[in-house]
Amino acid sequence: MVFIYEDNNDSVQVVGTWKSVNYDDCHAGSALYTRKGDGSAWVKWTVDIEYPGMYQIETYFRNYKYGKDTHWTVNTVDSDTTVYVDGYYNPGWQPLGEFNLSTKTYVCVTDYFESDSGDYVYADAIRFTSMMPLYSISGSVELDGENQMADALITLT
Repeated sequence: MVFIYEDNNDSVQVVGTWKSVNYDDCHAGSALYTRKGDGSAWVKWTVDIEYPGMYQIETYFRNYKYGKDTHWTVNTVDSDTTVYVDGYYNPGWQPLGEFNLSTKTYVCVTDYFESDSGDYVYADAIRFTSMMPLYSISGSVELDGENQMADALITLT
């Protein structure tokens, strides 16, 4: 199972001065960016997880001079976890990591990073990929004609 949440999704909250851009190399054609700051500006994706458990979370970058150590926070079952993502001329899906998520979670990026590389922070799409095993279900159901009772045999593989 893979879920992608865009920067313009209804669940996204934007605080501070972020500019919207529409470039072909943005995921789905749009993204947000801001200049490096003090951490007071942020973008937060709040997500409902139908199947809690382990997920790989990634964010999408264009090929540009974004910060080498942008600060991302992931809300997990246990606590908030801060990770640092290299967006400096590093296009495509970049991993935040694998996390145990509950039914409601969020991912947040701030406008702060420490390195001298890059001038901007980029906020585009977030991708959640389930790390939980999937099972095939097969079987049959037979109905008893007299009292409509069912016998079922289901096999998980």
